[in-house]
Order: sequence, then structure tokens, then C-alpha cells
Amino acid sequence: MRRQERHFNDELNLAVHDSAVRTGLCAGVSMVLVFITWLFVANRVPSSEKFALERNVVTASILAILFMVPVVRFMWHAGRLLTASLVSWWVFSFAYRLLCIGFSALSERYTPMRVFTLGSVVCMILATLSWIVTVIWRTRESHMASHHRVSHSNHHV
Repeated sequence: MRRQERHFNDELNLAVHDSAVRTGLCAGVSMVLVFITWLFVANRVPSSEKFALERNVVTASILAILFMVPVVRFMWHAGRLLTASLVSWWVFSFAYRLLCIGFSALSERYTPMRVFTLGSVVCMILATLSWIVTVIWRTRESHMASHHRVSHSNHHV
């Protein structure tokens, strides 16, 4: 039992010190704070109803920007991008689930599982696109480097 605990602690320590996990946690917590703020303003500040469309557009924009933080940070590292974006989305989805307890209308529109699934699919698509672009870029660089070596060696003959 002691050995399993030590192994779990080692794994947890590695995860916490991983930049992709930390980035995902920070982005996820930031998205949760923005969402909670929006939720309370929308439901507890009646005067904000006059600006509902603007309020919702601004909130959605901020959430999108925060969601893109892991994407921009790890754009050329598909595995780390996937890790960071899935961690951030898991944090957001978990908080969304908890918020559904207090705000039942949330789950009427989007269930927590649907929120998690939609976000996860977007994360996977972005990571896949990152991987494809990286493979193309590296292949192109490799081709250019070998072409340069061949043409350079022909000049010395």
C-alpha cells in the first residue's frame, strides 16, 4: 500500500510540474471565474438584462480567448496542446456540472456531458490540425535541407 501511495504522489508531482498541465489548470480556472461572473451578473443583476446580447457576446469572446491560451502556447507541440486544452476543458466542464446544481436551467440547454464532449472534440481537432501542420512543416524543412546539401555539394565538384 505504501508503495502505491508513493507512486501516486510521484505521478501527481510530475503532473503538477508539467507546463501543459499547469497551463491547462490556469486556463480552466480562468474560464470558470469568467463563467461564474457572467452567470451571477446574468441572474442576479436585473439591470444587465438591457445589455444581455452585449454581455453574452463579451463573455463568449473572453471564454474563447482563454480557451485559446493553451492552443497558442503549444501550437507546435500537438501532444502538449491536447493535454493543456483537455485539462482546461475538464476543469471548466467539472465546474459547469457543479453550477448546474444551483442553476438548473443550465443543464436544460446544455448538459454537462454535452459541454464536455463538445469542448473535447474541439480540443482534439485543434491538436490534430497542429500535428498535421507540424508534420508538413518538418517534412518541408527536411526536404529543403537535403535539397540545399545536394545543391551545395554539386557546387564543390
